[in-house]
Formats: sequence, structure tokens, C-alpha cells
Amino acid sequence: MTTTARQPSTSCCGVLDRELACLGRVPAAPAYRPDRPCPAGCNCVARLLGPERYDLELAAGAFFLLEDWARSWSAWSTATFGGGDRVVGEILRATCRGLVAVRTPASGDFLAEAQDVARRTGLPLRWLDVGLDRLAGTGEDAP
Repeated sequence: MTTTARQPSTSCCGVLDRELACLGRVPAAPAYRPDRPCPAGCNCVARLLGPERYDLELAAGAFFLLEDWARSWSAWSTATFGGGDRVVGEILRATCRGLVAVRTPASGDFLAEAQDVARRTGLPLRWLDVGLDRLAGTGEDAP
């Protein structure tokens, strides 16, 4: 019989550290850095939305935009996609129907940054408010 050690509930890449700090699981200072790639198997948005909602939004053409990504868009998009706004916009418009800015109770006001990303990519922007219940639920990492 194989036993798997329980992993601490932390953000795999630091993106959800603000949310986890609200739950008392990590220090309050967000650790997200746009130059730190997400490890394989890490999906912060799926952790927040749950697999069903995540799959529905993705099937509808969503490109999810979290606060830290919006605030560091130039560095994040260049590290993720390469190229500048023109290249990133072309890639996203070819594969997505719109930006879905995910806002949690721990989010700050990133309206201006999200609107700037929408302008730079040429994609429409809509907002999705989600709670922290999925992160608080079991105390274990979700996908």
C-alpha cells in the first residue's frame, strides 16, 4: 500500500497567496512573481472555480485574468507567450473569445489594469466574482 503525504495548502506559484492569506494558510505578503513559472499540474483558476465551472468557462472561450496577472501583464505575457502586445493579442484573439477577470474577496481594485489588458489584447472583458470556499474546503490542494 502506497501512502501519499498530505501537501500543505499553499499556492503552487504564488498567485493565490493573497487568497490563502485570508484563510490563514500563508503569510500575508503575496509571493507572486511573473518570472516564476507555474509548476506542471498547477491550475490556480481551477482551484478557485472548481472543475465544472472552470471547464464551462473555458469551453465558452475564456482567458482567465487574475489580479496579479493583470498588474504585471507586460512581464507575465512576455514570459508566457513571448513577443509584445501585437503578438500576444493575435494569439489570444485566435484562441479565446474574451477575458474573464476573476475577483475574490481578497482581490484589490484592479479594474484599470484589467481594462488595460482588454485594450491591449483587443478582447472583451467581463468579471467573475468567486468566493474562497473551494480553497477553504478540505485543506488540501486541488488541481
